[in-house]
Amino acid sequence: ETNANEEAQSSTTSNPWTTEELSMLSKGLARFPGGTRDRWEKVAEFIETRTAAEVLQKANQIRSASATTVPLTMSKSKKTTAAPAASQASKEKKPSSTPSSDAASKSVRAAAPGPVGNTPPNAMNFSKRQQADLESAMKKFPPSSGPNRWENVASCVSGRSAVECEKRYKELVLFFKRKKEASGS
Repeated sequence: ETNANEEAQSSTTSNPWTTEELSMLSKGLARFPGGTRDRWEKVAEFIETRTAAEVLQKANQIRSASATTVPLTMSKSKKTTAAPAASQASKEKKPSSTPSSDAASKSVRAAAPGPVGNTPPNAMNFSKRQQADLESAMKKFPPSSGPNRWENVASCVSGRSAVECEKRYKELVLFFKRKKEASGS
């Protein structure tokens, strides 16, 4: 059974995503929110026809695309009128801008210049534990600790490289800078 699953997954590597797969991706992302251990593997198992790498790639692709599109809208049947996975892929990063129904409240506005939400972005998909480890390591290794600072920080954050830790830091600095500017400077 595992071989059949792997064959099905590998045969879809170059195939475009079907509407059903995108729907399953959306549901999988909702079922396994950011910070879930082995999230991408679990979502891939939920979809059954895609690998974890394909799921991650598609989620990032949708997240990137949603940053340049208008907010998703909801029909009366509570189904999105735009790509369903885009709603869930960017859900973790941005607050809702669509009023009314519960399903609509799960829809998110696109990341664009303007007001900054209260929730920092997480494009690197750091788990809560990795984020806590990053913060702790940054206190332990301040900027004055030398040229190997990020290597030292990364050694304290499981599963993350020095480059990823530094990018996450820069992502947060930019977020808080924009938030400060938006709040009245």
